[in-house]
Amino acid sequence: MGRMRVATGALGYAEAQAIKLKLAGDGLDGDRVEAARAARPDVWLGIDANQGLSRVTLLTLMPRLVAARGGADRAAFSDRQRG
Repeated sequence: MGRMRVATGALGYAEAQAIKLKLAGDGLDGDRVEAARAARPDVWLGIDANQGLSRVTLLTLMPRLVAARGGADRAAFSDRQRG
């Protein structure tokens, strides 16, 4: 699934407060995550690797996942840490 399709899909859930992205482990996951975050910076973005990542691909993808953390993700993480 390309960046445009991911962004369009994310925008299609205008009322959503959270979006879950399934990763494929095909080398394009970072682009998908960035496209979803750019389209919907306001939502909690969950990532489901569904056994699609190896340790190596996860380590490669991790900087892009961290960079894509949005305000909603940080707030949810902070709330869990306080709870």
